[in-house]
Amino acid sequence: MSVVENNLPSTWTLCKLGDVMKLRNGYAFKSKDYSDEGVPLIRISDINDSVVSIAKAAKIPVDLVHEGYLIEDGDLLIAMSGATTGKTGVYKGKDKVLQNQRVGNFKIIDESVVSREYRDYYVMSLRKAIEGAAYGGAQPNIAAKDIDEFPFPLAPLEQQKRIVAKIEELFSHIDAGIEALNKAKKLLKQYRQSVLKAAVTGELTKEWREQNKDKLEPASQLLERILQERRQKWEEQQLEQFKAKGKILKNDKWKEKYKEPNNKPEKFFEEPEGWGWAEIGTITDMLSGHAFKKSEYSEKGIRLFQIANVSFGHTKWDEVEHLPEEYLEKWQHLSLDEGDILMALNRPLLSKQLKISRLSKSDVPAILYQRVGKFQFYSECISDYFLIYMQSHYYINRLEEQLQGVNIPFINKGKLLETPISVPGSIEEMDLIVEQVNSKLESIQRMNDEINFQLKKAEKNKQSILASAFSGSLVDNSLPVSDVNELLGAIKAQKQGGAKPRKSKQPAKVEENRALEEIITESFGDKEFTIEQLLQISTNGDEAKLKNELFEIIKKCSVKSSKLEMSFNEDMEAYVFRLYKGELG
Repeated sequence: MSVVENNLPSTWTLCKLGDVMKLRNGYAFKSKDYSDEGVPLIRISDINDSVVSIAKAAKIPVDLVHEGYLIEDGDLLIAMSGATTGKTGVYKGKDKVLQNQRVGNFKIIDESVVSREYRDYYVMSLRKAIEGAAYGGAQPNIAAKDIDEFPFPLAPLEQQKRIVAKIEELFSHIDAGIEALNKAKKLLKQYRQSVLKAAVTGELTKEWREQNKDKLEPASQLLERILQERRQKWEEQQLEQFKAKGKILKNDKWKEKYKEPNNKPEKFFEEPEGWGWAEIGTITDMLSGHAFKKSEYSEKGIRLFQIANVSFGHTKWDEVEHLPEEYLEKWQHLSLDEGDILMALNRPLLSKQLKISRLSKSDVPAILYQRVGKFQFYSECISDYFLIYMQSHYYINRLEEQLQGVNIPFINKGKLLETPISVPGSIEEMDLIVEQVNSKLESIQRMNDEINFQLKKAEKNKQSILASAFSGSLVDNSLPVSDVNELLGAIKAQKQGGAKPRKSKQPAKVEENRALEEIITESFGDKEFTIEQLLQISTNGDEAKLKNELFEIIKKCSVKSSKLEMSFNEDMEAYVFRLYKGELG
């Protein structure tokens, strides 16, 4: 949010957030008390996209419920620590729910002064400012007393309602665009999976196989060559180990310890003619990194490739740790090279996407950290196709079944290497698959990037609207309003003296005895207006009664020298009213 300026409309006043609302902290419920039954406990993870959800909430047994930490329908909650500090959500529900520690609850002191919706939008606009105030330590964190000090632009209650109505009107258009963009994003995700499925089932190259029947060879021949390279690499590794130990070999009996892979693996689908199936361990081994201690880290040097650095088809370096330069020589076998394929072994999946990527030139040099796996192919000819297969739903579905652990799901190396993989019949067909898939995925990524850009733009537009709203420039401020300074003074007196909350003051009391015709004339002149707009400025909050009064005016033409007409506005998709000036005939 933009910092609130002092040049607010004359009918507004600038106070502190803590002057008009109380930020209540949550209770530190113990995780050992969580159960399958009981009262839902709202934690930071349950606040998302301005909404509080109990769908995945932990539960506290009824006998451990603290009544002072119950959340009510319409309460505004905020995350006060962690990476998402500042995010807010409104709880909408009648179910009894509890407030956990580091979740704040904004309680308005007097709702005749501040409306809930005005509060909700204003605190939403503060997100960036709160984030900025929360950072400074290893863990983002902000105290209630710090949030209390944020400025609060207090507009008259009537004006708050107009501002909220305008925000919701403008947001509705933006939200419609956001919804369309998210639908397009979902379709792109589905299309991406269909491309990967067509690739690994042979459907993508079906026509090519028809045209090149004379060139096809069974996958068994390709796999046989890979198996030969696999055995050769194993023997070379064994000889190196014997040499390092100074062991002299008398015969070749040691070769009998070589373990052949399973040559009849499970099939996920019936393969095309010429294709075959193998276990992943037939075509590659996997090396995991070392658990370097934090005391070994250095400010500069060689980057340490951790789980945080492997993402969905690409690497990311938001979090970087370094090891001394000499570690590159000391840990040569963990040194990474351009083209290496790495996979996260802890929490490898998120929303059915696999954390796997190929290193580029900019990613090296680097050293492999624990729980990140580096694939060591027996033949590099299959590595590009392998990367495509690992991102298909065939592998991902099997991986979901193989994951172990509850808090930190992980994949066991043995289970990973036992997983089946479909193998095309020739290197030429594999190369064609890789070429076509990469071309399609690049197009999908470009479209996805554009959608993400438009989504960010939409959020910026929302922030601009909020900035205008709380600077007083979003709606007309010339209409009669109540005295906010008088109301604010009453709140402060209440806080100091412990007086009971004041009853809601009806807006614009001066208008109560005035005829509806005069209100329309002064507020709208000869411009069109809707029932909703009239409700915002009228002391009569009964829509049905207001409509009856309008129809009486239309029938009687009781506005002197004017005529009130009703018509349907197709652009607004609503009935509108309008005053026409002039003598009535």
